Amino acid sequence: MKTAILIILLFLPSLAWSGTYYVRQGSSGTWGVGAGQCGHAADGPSNPCSLRFGAVDNVVAGDTVRLQDDGGTFTGNFAGLIGGFDGSGDPTMASGTAGNVITWEAESGDTPEVGYSGGDPARQFMVNLRGLAYHTFTGIKFTGSANHLISLDDDSGSADTDHIIFDGNIFYSTSAGAFTILEILSNAHDIIIRNNTFDFENAINRNHDDGLNLQPAVGNTLEYILIEDNIFGTGAGHSMFSLQTAGGTLRYVTIRNNVIENTAHTAMTIYGSSPSVPQYILFENNVVKNAGVECSLGSCNECVYCSNDDKAQARDIKNNGQFASIDSIYRYNSFVKGGNGISFEPANGVSPNDNRLYNNVFYKNAVGFRVPNFGFDVDGNVLLNNVFRDNTEASNSTNYPFFFEVYTGVSNYDIEVGFNYEDETDDSRYRDASPQTKVGSFNELDADPGGTIFHDNEEGSVSFFDEANFDFTLNSGSPAIDAGTNLTTVDTDDSCNGAACAANTTLEVVDSRFFQDGTWAPTGEVSADFICIGASVAASACVQISSITDTDTIELASGTTRSDGDKVWLQKDSDGTVVLQGSGTDMGAEEFNEDAPEPPPSGGGQRMIGVVNCSGCEFK
Repeated sequence: MKTAILIILLFLPSLAWSGTYYVRQGSSGTWGVGAGQCGHAADGPSNPCSLRFGAVDNVVAGDTVRLQDDGGTFTGNFAGLIGGFDGSGDPTMASGTAGNVITWEAESGDTPEVGYSGGDPARQFMVNLRGLAYHTFTGIKFTGSANHLISLDDDSGSADTDHIIFDGNIFYSTSAGAFTILEILSNAHDIIIRNNTFDFENAINRNHDDGLNLQPAVGNTLEYILIEDNIFGTGAGHSMFSLQTAGGTLRYVTIRNNVIENTAHTAMTIYGSSPSVPQYILFENNVVKNAGVECSLGSCNECVYCSNDDKAQARDIKNNGQFASIDSIYRYNSFVKGGNGISFEPANGVSPNDNRLYNNVFYKNAVGFRVPNFGFDVDGNVLLNNVFRDNTEASNSTNYPFFFEVYTGVSNYDIEVGFNYEDETDDSRYRDASPQTKVGSFNELDADPGGTIFHDNEEGSVSFFDEANFDFTLNSGSPAIDAGTNLTTVDTDDSCNGAACAANTTLEVVDSRFFQDGTWAPTGEVSADFICIGASVAASACVQISSITDTDTIELASGTTRSDGDKVWLQKDSDGTVVLQGSGTDMGAEEFNEDAPEPPPSGGGQRMIGVVNCSGCEFK
């Protein structure tokens, strides 16, 4: 019997063994794990294989491919340098599995560069992952002039791309043609883009280039995406970071702890196209800044990166955030020195409705928050506990400082705001918003110390720690500390009252849209919100959300005593950061902690690593 088994094994085809393989540009070692082969633990580093015709053609689930940089840039004038490229545009490379991910990583101490160097860049993908699953990339510099450095597309919608991770990479465009650094247009889910840097070198005279573009086409669904701790640099002729629908479905996306800027044009876009609208987007603890600062107030003629169309436009229409989402949350962000801090733009048959914007900072923009008239409804949005500091429309001949603008004629305009804007100017573009709540936001108006224009607000010196370096931590004496309002209240329809609620985990609230339950990202990557419930913060009980089942129903991880009308605050955000201390929530994006040491004089606050202050970017 043993002899028979041995004979059978001798005639089996050679097996693919998962392992760690080494690759280097210009090398042609033998693929395998035996002595002298590039997968051998001792011999592999000195006998590496090629990237395209070694690793790409041979990797199997569970493999790790280590890229060495001492052979020069991995390059080729063909698409699919990683992934392969068959006649129909699909990759030839294998997928990993849930327990056996294929990992592409830098050799220890190296920063390998993968570049595209030739051919017609139109629809060429240097890294082609269309329809693949379970691949992770870390420590690699992707550069070149391909139309798309990274493509996770399948325009046919025939296959999902899923469980792809980019962690700790550099994406650097050198293209002078239409270009997107990383693009997903197809069915895709469970994608993580973390701790990367995106930048452009030569984005001259282009209308449509984006740093990161998520844009599902008709019939495609893109969902469960996490984008965190990245730096989006500058130079994109359209938007450094764009989430758009092109008739497909885009939902369950968490974007947190990023720095996003674009001195040439728009920094951040979340946009829809009928009949689809981006939905369930959590935009948290980001810094969005310097949109269009290479332009003057009247035009962008001096902007070397701007398209011809852009050069005729004034800088004050360049948006830090251009948003048209629904049922989404924007919280604890800073929008700094852009044409508009946020522009809620109804267009393409869709509108930004039912969003919750709270505890943000709007600093030195032309307009803090803007709703233009593009002919569609704008309904059901709520703004609370935001700080508007020194925003001014410099193109207005009176140089009149303001923070909120709604063009006349916006249909069915209905937004509950945490501040009150009274139309007391002669400019017909401004109008009152109704209905309004008159609580919760902080506006500093140096030109209006008596509050005659924007009454029903907290006014005065907000006292940031170091606003010149974008550190919007509140100083200990700031009047914005503990001055914010609760987000919602316990509804009278709640199924219990008082001590009887101790075992009841179903909480009925007036508005649950302020919160998320940890499902707006790949499983296990985002924590559900913690909330505090009570008549006051001091008397409140805090508990984590288990799920949100309706716009007024929250399932709690455990029951808690409560009464009808009790206030509800956010205690911890999606990564567990405590955002409620003292006797109430603070206004703005940085919760003051009296026990914490003072932050450093630059950086800090909003994770401003690698960000350079832009002098002369103010609109005054």
